[in-house]
Amino acid sequence: MLKRVNRNIEREIIIALITSDQYIKNINRIYKPHFLLSDSARKLASWCFEYYSRYSKAPKKDIERIYTDRLKEGLNPEEGEGIERILEGLSKQYEESEDFNVDYLLERTVKYFQESAAQNLHDQQAQALENGDIDRYYELYNSFKIITETDLFEDESINAGELYDMEIKKPKWLVNPSSTII
Repeated sequence: MLKRVNRNIEREIIIALITSDQYIKNINRIYKPHFLLSDSARKLASWCFEYYSRYSKAPKKDIERIYTDRLKEGLNPEEGEGIERILEGLSKQYEESEDFNVDYLLERTVKYFQESAAQNLHDQQAQALENGDIDRYYELYNSFKIITETDLFEDESINAGELYDMEIKKPKWLVNPSSTII
């Protein structure tokens, strides 16, 4: 069995999802709920991504209002306690969020997600073998995609067809190129 990474990284991930627009924008491209071990962390992450999809930014201090609204809607008490533990001290970390290195945390997050994805694949394949489902085992193997840091960034390249179809404006000249200089 693969070794699980320290759960403190999950707290750091959640704090960054709550406080950093840049972090949530990049992580949004690769995040899958099964990457986080804690139910509370998964729940908070889902709230952050819902907020991000609506407002294109991290929830920051709005997370407290989101949590309060979810409590009123009947949040499971066990989840509520776990979420409260994560949110405790958030004010201090929110103030310090300006100082953390987003790129460094993104690197660590990718590594954590890689290990989580590998563990998940291992667990699913072990289950398939236990069930005697060798086709499922190989299906899982063939569909596995390795997460890399390059997955964090949008591919802004264009292909030849897109370039050909682009409408390119004619340049505006400061000096008429057809005029002769004497």
